Amino acid sequence: MSSHKIYRVIEEEAPQPERADTGLVNYDQMVAYVQSAVQSSEFYELVEARVQKVYRLESDLDIVVKRSGDETKNWKQLGTIDVKMIHNNELVRNVQPLCSHFNCEPLVDEKVIISEYSGRYYYSFPLATMRKVDHNRETKPVGESQVFPALTFMNRSLFSGPGDTTIQGRFGNYINLGADVESNGFPAYPSIVIGNNQSADEVQNELKKQDENFPHYHDVNSIGSSITLRSTPSKSSIIKGHDNKEGDFLRGNLITINSDEILLNTKANDIELSSAAHLNLGANENVNISSNKGKINIGTPDSTTSQSPAVRYSELKPWLARLITNINVVFGLLEKQSENLGNKKITVELDKLKSTIDTFASKKVNID
Repeated sequence: MSSHKIYRVIEEEAPQPERADTGLVNYDQMVAYVQSAVQSSEFYELVEARVQKVYRLESDLDIVVKRSGDETKNWKQLGTIDVKMIHNNELVRNVQPLCSHFNCEPLVDEKVIISEYSGRYYYSFPLATMRKVDHNRETKPVGESQVFPALTFMNRSLFSGPGDTTIQGRFGNYINLGADVESNGFPAYPSIVIGNNQSADEVQNELKKQDENFPHYHDVNSIGSSITLRSTPSKSSIIKGHDNKEGDFLRGNLITINSDEILLNTKANDIELSSAAHLNLGANENVNISSNKGKINIGTPDSTTSQSPAVRYSELKPWLARLITNINVVFGLLEKQSENLGNKKITVELDKLKSTIDTFASKKVNID
C-alpha cells in the first residue's frame, strides 16, 4: 500500500464549535463546524510532480531475487518514473503509466499529473506547461541525456483546422484527423494525414528560427514523408516526381503516399495491384522489372492463353544481319547463273541460321 500523501493541509486544526452552558452543541453550530473541518484540508486526487528519473533501459532497473533464488532485472520497472511532488517536495519512486496501451513517455524535469488508485501511483501525460511538442521542461534540464532541444527545435505543434484531432510526437511526426473544406471554406470532407520529418521544410524552418513558437503547417510536397487519405472533389496539390500527364484523376476518395523512397515488400506471398481503369507506371529514368526465377508475363498469365516469348534485340540483330547478307548473296548468284542455286555452302549457312532461331527467345518475358 502507498504511504505518500497526495493532499495538502491548509489549516492543521479546525476551530472547535462553541458550546452552550450545558456543554451541548446545537444543530447550526455543528453544521458550521463540519463545514469548517472539511475546508481545513484541501484533498487532491490529482497532483503535480516533477520527473526525476525514467526507467527505460536495462541498466536503469533494480535487481530482484526470484523464488528460486536467482537474481534478475525488475522488468516491471520499465516505463515507470521517479517523481518529486510539487506541493511537499516528497520523492515517489516507480510511478507507473496510467494506461499500458497509450502513453507519452515523459522527460526528466517535465511535470506530470500523479493519481493514486488501490494503493498504486500512476502518472498521466506530461503537462504542456510551455505549449511545446518537443519538450516542456521549464527549467534547465538536469540529468537528461537523450532528448536535447538543440536537436528537436524545429519540431513544432501542428497548425490544425476547426474540430481536428491531432496525435503528435516530439520528433517531427504526427497524425491529424481533420477535414478538407468545401466551396464556402467550411470543413466538410474527412481527411487523415500521417506526417514524418517536418523539419524537411526549409521555408518553414527559417520562420521557426525567427520565432520559437511558430507552428508547423502540413505541406504534402515539403514534409519528409506522408500518407494522406482524402475525399474532397478538389484535385490533390501533390507534385508528381514523374508527370505522365495522365488525366485529372487525383480527386475524390484518394490515398497518397509521398516520400523520397518507397518500398512495398512481402516476406512470403504476393503483391497484387488492381485497377478498375488504368494502371500507370512511369519514371524519369528506368523502369526495371526483374525475376530471380520463373517468368515475367506481360498480358494474361493464364496457361490456357497463347503466349509468345519476347526476343532479345542484341541477339536478334546480328542474326537478321547474317540472314540478309546471305539472301543478298543468293540473289546475286541467281542473277549471274542459275546453276549456282544448288551451292552447298549457301544452303548449309541457311540451315545454321534456322537452328539458331531459338537462341534469341526470352526465357522470362512472355507476351500475348
